[in-house]
Amino acid sequence: MVATVLCSVMGKIWKIIGRVAAVLTILGFILELFGIINLVPDTYQLSVYVKDDENNPVLVGQGRINGHLGNRPLNGTISDGGRVNFAEIVQSRKGDIIELGLEAEGWIIKGNKEFEFTGEPIVLLVEKNPNLGVIKGNVRNMDGSRFIPNVNITINSDTTIVSKPDGTFWTQLPKKFWVKSFKEPYNITIHKKGYKIKNELSYPNTETFVRLKEN
Repeated sequence: MVATVLCSVMGKIWKIIGRVAAVLTILGFILELFGIINLVPDTYQLSVYVKDDENNPVLVGQGRINGHLGNRPLNGTISDGGRVNFAEIVQSRKGDIIELGLEAEGWIIKGNKEFEFTGEPIVLLVEKNPNLGVIKGNVRNMDGSRFIPNVNITINSDTTIVSKPDGTFWTQLPKKFWVKSFKEPYNITIHKKGYKIKNELSYPNTETFVRLKEN
């Protein structure tokens, strides 16, 4: 008996809740129709979060995001949390394609650069430019008339490579040894029996021309 009464009461309560919700919904649409309230925002904010492969925010205060949304240019500095905000984006831009670019020394966008604007935040994945780890060049004698093969090239005192028969050398260092920017050089030591040891600065992904003097 008690259970029957309880079920009856709960049923009536849910009916009342349903009717109230329906009335509020209708009232909301009426108020919006007459401009009293606005259920749909006139403008949106685009938030772009710049992160690495491990979902960590990166480049805070050290890079900028640029691009276009329709005919509107986008340009902003990466701030706390790896975030860039672009405000006052009109409703008509919803569904448009955003193409994003990155300005940050030694970093590139990884994967997708184009996104559909939905009003929701966008995560832009970035990574260090692999060319930061590239060391390359060639070794010749002092007047440059002859390539020198089998020369030892030691990079930052922890990695040694050997020049090829045509005197050229190339390697990509493990990521943990990369410099932070293309303006930061590696210290290389070039040595071979019968020649004087030479120290050079080698910039990432830039041809280094070495000239060795015989003993």
